[in-house]
Amino acid sequence: MITISAATGKFGQLIVPLLLEHVKPSELNLVVRDPAKAEAFAKQGIRIHQADYSNFDALVKGFQGTDQLLFISAFNSMPESIQHHQNVIDAAKQAGVKHILYTSFIDSDPASPSQLGRLHGETEAYLQASGVAWTILRNGVYADEVMREAAQPLQTGVLASATNGAGVSFITRNDLAQATVAVLLGQGHEGKIYTPTGSAAITHEQFAQLLSQVTGKPIRYVPISFEQLEAGLRQAGLPDMLVSLFVGMNKATAQGRTELVTQDFERLTGRAPEPYEAVVRCVLANAQALTSNAS
Repeated sequence: MITISAATGKFGQLIVPLLLEHVKPSELNLVVRDPAKAEAFAKQGIRIHQADYSNFDALVKGFQGTDQLLFISAFNSMPESIQHHQNVIDAAKQAGVKHILYTSFIDSDPASPSQLGRLHGETEAYLQASGVAWTILRNGVYADEVMREAAQPLQTGVLASATNGAGVSFITRNDLAQATVAVLLGQGHEGKIYTPTGSAAITHEQFAQLLSQVTGKPIRYVPISFEQLEAGLRQAGLPDMLVSLFVGMNKATAQGRTELVTQDFERLTGRAPEPYEAVVRCVLANAQALTSNAS
């Protein structure tokens, strides 16, 4: 049986339909925080267990009978998230799970300036020491989060970044879901680390140029310091946790931690990842269509 934790999140909801193309609903088990969000899956005959990462006993119960666990990572705050991730691994071990596939991050390092990088680095080390067979997917940065990056530049005509000209090897959630399912259904992946990425690393200056081309609006790239970035985020009213998260991510990118490009996605799926330019054009076109329909 394949169990998926945090299965009703954006990533988990992509995984389940892909698996159902190859396995019966009775072979799947979803561990979710809110069963109401999994009603559609339950109606298909998939088992649903309620548990969040803070509830160790509920996790143990939800993982019973599991051959493979897809452990989808989650981030709230440090050190809470580290404890939650350790709960999942300990519960899986106690429940007798045979293999854990963990969704990590391209910048997985306990010494990273990014909280996400530190979380994943510590989780990987804990998983590898657990005694349970494991596979790690160090996923690249989600390409489909275009609007979060583009919203302000499209309003102001300025894209400011503290990434020091370093790139990001963006890849879509859908592509990452395809790679994840390939591992779950494949053989010989135990003890291996894969880093599925896009086919190129895109800088924020290149992103600004692409936005200009796609929208016809002039977008100017402006490099800024980490101090300027932090001040701007605070002025925008973001809470301390998000300010720290975004500044840390910019620092990690500036150090080249997110620009690695590999062929792991092609090796796992047999095809190339979706080009970033195509993703940007599609997302912006859909956003424009939604705006027009709402008018």
